[in-house]
Amino acid sequence: MIMPVKILITDDHPLIREGLRYTLGGERSLDIVGEAENGLEAVNFVRNCDVDVVLLDISMPVLNGVDACKIIKQEKPWVKIIALTVHNEDECLFDMIEAGASAYLLKDTSHDILIQAIWDTVRGGAFIPPNFATKVLAELSRLSRSVKTTGGFLGLTRREIEILGLLVQGCTNQEIATRLFICEQTVKNHLTRIFAKLNVPNRTQAALYAKKYRLLDI
Repeated sequence: MIMPVKILITDDHPLIREGLRYTLGGERSLDIVGEAENGLEAVNFVRNCDVDVVLLDISMPVLNGVDACKIIKQEKPWVKIIALTVHNEDECLFDMIEAGASAYLLKDTSHDILIQAIWDTVRGGAFIPPNFATKVLAELSRLSRSVKTTGGFLGLTRREIEILGLLVQGCTNQEIATRLFICEQTVKNHLTRIFAKLNVPNRTQAALYAKKYRLLDI
């Protein structure tokens, strides 16, 4: 029997929390294990309880969503973070992605999209809806034009930086393998090492963290 996904709802507005409980309550595969009114409560809950996914507001008192996300991902990197916000701003989007969020949704997101985002993140993926995906792709394109072609930073080899450059251009593993004349499994092995060296969980964050780890000429 598949265990239900354990979810923590975090928002400083009771009506939002109630709405999320109602939205998710009918899903047998999901288990709402708790609620938090601010980022600090969320951090403490995750520290003491078994949680798979945190639905996390960004603008909250005591501790905001970005800082709470950073702490949770540092202490329990396997916990998935889904940012729920009213902000349609680039800065909030990239702050949450860099902090470790796997998905970024507006609070008026439909039931079906929210459920899809939860399952995509639980399965190890990321979820960015179309209205935000365009912004992410534009940022990745900008970063790809700035990636250095010399190795050495954080122990990345020349080949790893070459693969990172293709990754931020949106190339799939197969496309990278074809362009570099290597097998797809070799690409996967390189990506695993890149993620480990940059301390990031996925492709999107590897590209966005390139700037933070000074792999870019900007």
